Amino acid sequence: MNISIAGRIITLWGVLVALGWVLSSLPLRFFGQTYTTSALQLWTVLMAVALVAAYKWFPAAMQNKVVKLWTVIIVGGMLLNWANYYRLLPAAIAPYVYLHGWILLTAIGFALTALWWTPKSKLIYAGGALANLVLLILLLANFPGVGQNALYLAALAGGLPIIADGLLNYRTSQSPQPMRESPAPAAPAAPSPLVQVTRTTTTSTYVPSKPSSGKKVIVKIVAK
Repeated sequence: MNISIAGRIITLWGVLVALGWVLSSLPLRFFGQTYTTSALQLWTVLMAVALVAAYKWFPAAMQNKVVKLWTVIIVGGMLLNWANYYRLLPAAIAPYVYLHGWILLTAIGFALTALWWTPKSKLIYAGGALANLVLLILLLANFPGVGQNALYLAALAGGLPIIADGLLNYRTSQSPQPMRESPAPAAPAAPSPLVQVTRTTTTSTYVPSKPSSGKKVIVKIVAK
């Protein structure tokens, strides 16, 4: 199965998003916190790779409003996270910027992508937007089991729709068509065994200019 350049870039974005969430779980598991310099540096590098890949290998990215949308979301989200890391944001929203903020931005991005992207991808991104919105609500409601697995759930809700779009909707190869035998050249038409011959019998009267006997001579001409 061959994937087009656009499909490969989209798939790469999905893998990087999922990888970012999964690797972000390591500081949480070993240090009991998610806001670490290493986690933010990791996200910065991964998102930079995603943007560079899009603008370098997809020439139409500069004119594509969906790519511009995600560029704004990624750059804006990273700036907010770094600002929050250095305590430049109000304390009231500080606990929600990293996890909740990214999930909210992802839901908004998926919803707009479903409206603006190709028709074949609308259902995938609409489902991704709904999944992220549900995850955000469950987190805010402190639903049992969600908080402990929030990063893994975010990896699925944020990365899986993008990967599915890249792999399913941008295949360039088609199923091989069965070989068909070339039709045999038509044989020249044989003459019909039945040839209708029309015989026309014409009867004419010939009168000599100087008949000796005064009798008329009847001549029958048969034409084939």
